[in-house]
Amino acid sequence: MVGLNVALEQEDSLFSGTEADDTIVGSAGNGTIFGLAGNDILAGGPGEDVLFGNEGNDSLFGGKDNDTLFGGAGNDYLSGDDGDDVIFGESGQNTLVGAQGNDSLVGGTGDDIIRGIEGNDTIVGTGGNNVLAGGPGEDIIVGGLGNDTILGGLENDLIRGADGNDLIYGQQGDNILAGNRGDDTLIGDDGNDTMFGGRGSDVIVGGPGNDYLSGDDGNDTIFGNAGDDTIAGVSGANVIYAGRGNDLVTGGEGRNTIFGDDGDDTLFGNSDDDTIAGGDGSDIVRGGQGDDFLFGNQGDDTLFGDRGNDFLAGGQGNDYLVGSQGNNTLHGGRGADNFVLIDKPGLDIILDFNSAEEDRLLLGGLLTFEDIDINQGTGLNVNDAVITRRDSDSVIAILPGVPVANLTEGVFAPDFADLPNFDDIEDDPGGGDDDDEEEEADPDANLTTTPQLRGAELLVANSAGVIGQVAAEEAEGFSIVGVETDEGETLEDAITIESDGTITLTSGGVSAFDDNSTYLDISIETDGGNSGTVRVYGRIVDALDDEEIGNNDDVSVGNGQDTIRIAPGTYSEALNLSESVTLLGANAGTAGEESRSDESEITATVEVNANGVTLDGFSFSEGVDADNTGNNLRIVNNVFEEVGLSVRPDERRTGVRIADNQFNNIEGVGISLSTLSDATVTGNVVDAVGTEAESDAIVADLLIGSTLSDNTLNVAAEGGSGIQLSGTEDEGNPLEDITVSGNTINGESGAGRGRTDGGITLRTGNFQNLLIQENTVSGFSADNMTGSLLISAGTQIPDPDQVRLLDNVLAAESPGFSVYVAATTADVPSLQVGDNFSEAETDLVAANVAAVENTEFLFS
Repeated sequence: MVGLNVALEQEDSLFSGTEADDTIVGSAGNGTIFGLAGNDILAGGPGEDVLFGNEGNDSLFGGKDNDTLFGGAGNDYLSGDDGDDVIFGESGQNTLVGAQGNDSLVGGTGDDIIRGIEGNDTIVGTGGNNVLAGGPGEDIIVGGLGNDTILGGLENDLIRGADGNDLIYGQQGDNILAGNRGDDTLIGDDGNDTMFGGRGSDVIVGGPGNDYLSGDDGNDTIFGNAGDDTIAGVSGANVIYAGRGNDLVTGGEGRNTIFGDDGDDTLFGNSDDDTIAGGDGSDIVRGGQGDDFLFGNQGDDTLFGDRGNDFLAGGQGNDYLVGSQGNNTLHGGRGADNFVLIDKPGLDIILDFNSAEEDRLLLGGLLTFEDIDINQGTGLNVNDAVITRRDSDSVIAILPGVPVANLTEGVFAPDFADLPNFDDIEDDPGGGDDDDEEEEADPDANLTTTPQLRGAELLVANSAGVIGQVAAEEAEGFSIVGVETDEGETLEDAITIESDGTITLTSGGVSAFDDNSTYLDISIETDGGNSGTVRVYGRIVDALDDEEIGNNDDVSVGNGQDTIRIAPGTYSEALNLSESVTLLGANAGTAGEESRSDESEITATVEVNANGVTLDGFSFSEGVDADNTGNNLRIVNNVFEEVGLSVRPDERRTGVRIADNQFNNIEGVGISLSTLSDATVTGNVVDAVGTEAESDAIVADLLIGSTLSDNTLNVAAEGGSGIQLSGTEDEGNPLEDITVSGNTINGESGAGRGRTDGGITLRTGNFQNLLIQENTVSGFSADNMTGSLLISAGTQIPDPDQVRLLDNVLAAESPGFSVYVAATTADVPSLQVGDNFSEAETDLVAANVAAVENTEFLFS
């Protein structure tokens, strides 16, 4: 069969080819041409044409003006030519070319080649292993399900890899690249690029500009190359090469290997056991948690071990080495080095101190020369200088081979003009929640002319009422263009919107969810004609599966990335939070004890199994189980009805914040914590009504570097403790650096239990650097072996300086005491109790304290 070879007349607005190989050239005007079967050539000509290749290996050319091309089945070539064209490859292995204009090109199910050429193009790979290239113009490129190769082009492009193991080149311009899922390779090339690896083990290469590089999930390899780069490993065990320039690097939560390379770099290891090398330049190197190996190498470097048992080597140059906490080994190397000893638990071994080379010892924190003793060692340390706290056996440092005579006061008194300002260096440049007060997000961050949700990327609602708000730059009014369900059904009157962007779900919208619709897409337009889409789910569990959660894009106003806002209502589905997400209830930002609006009530169990989870503004009636949480958990501004909160992971986690929650009618433990570092528990109200020994308001076991402050705790008569702190029986691994301050603990008359429960109870094991300050405790008078502060049997406080009691009001209500020590004299030989009160402005005296044996109470 012979196909057609025809040029259409102007009046032919609709034309179909044959089953053979046709060549059809459209005329001027807006035409629609179907190629049907066969290998066809279709050319649109002037006008806004619609071309369908249908079956066969077709070649489609849009011509002038804004055309729409559909490839159909077969391996097709589609070119939009002039104009702003829309091109769909559909099935087969296709080549799509946008050419001139701002084009939209969508691949199909096969392995496609898509080129935007000129203009600001939008390119979507869909299925297959695709090659996607933007060209000149500011392009948006999204890969598909396969392993794609993506090239940005000459200007500032936005590229997202989607699924598969993708290879992404930003090329020229200041680009944003996101690998998303899969083991991706991202190469920024020229420009100041922003790159996110996403899930999977990625390779990220920065290029010559000042880049921001984030590995995200997985074990990533990151190269900053030239420029002053900011690099974040986030999670996983990462290998990071900062490259040339003055870089800021934060490792992930796994075991990181970090090389600063050239330049004056700031390098932070974060969690776990890290290896960090500064390279050339004057670097700041911080180990973070874990047992770290830190190397300054060339230049005048500053090394901080932070927590853990660390090894610090300064290398060449005049370095500052700060072991900080833990048992550390310090080696200054060549140059005049400064070894900083601070008032933190742990022991520093300084391998190569030499005053003749102008090495110096600096005393930091609250430690002064009057606080230390310097003696010649004994036994294995007979040739070593040993520095201890004065009148204590607590060793601060050992200097092998250094005679005591060499450690004069002058060695400890350098010219402090040359000392780096340690206070200007953040405790945790990698982020986290160390402060009681949180920074407020910019409410207008990411504001554009496109309508977007304020403070969240998705909404959830199942009851009629106000559910959220949109915002857009320069918009003075908004209107609803349309509402469509996930099944494509169009709804009338399901959503209303006010001129200020306030969105309301009507009873019609509720009915759609009752009829099993999963979500509603709301098309919204500003008074200036700019449009956007907002999605509302009926169930929280469905919103958690949305691709906007965890994809590194922020489609919200006000820093609402990976945030879901849940309207008032009752939500009965169990939740398993398995990736980083922020859930905001109806009372987000309002403390549990304050006057609150209608609640977002979750009546099933919530389990936390990921890093970076926030729960803010809910009512819980089945509890929150965070025993498998990752780092940086935030549970704030919630009401717990007759259920508690458990955060007891098997492995140590950091950055947990529990603040401003209300716990009502708790029979068991209100807040149960274990194996946490840098945790903050503040501003909570706990009503512990149980009359069992286990009915404690707060239980905290095996904490390090954490704060329990400004909580109000009410304990029933014959109940448990207000705050129970448990240490560890491992003498080399004490509970350390804990602050308990500003809490109000109210026991009903007769609260507490002899030898086991008091207002504040220290139980089991040993403590270091525990500060109990400015708390008010009353009502613990069950018998004559309890009190406002109870030190139970098995608790070890061999050094009274390790537990400091300052400015507390510890009521002595008969037959109870202000302080009762149920531990043996061998475990607690003495305890400093001066500077405290039995009631306001009444000093605590000997009659207010007692012990089961002969513990000595010190009042001055």
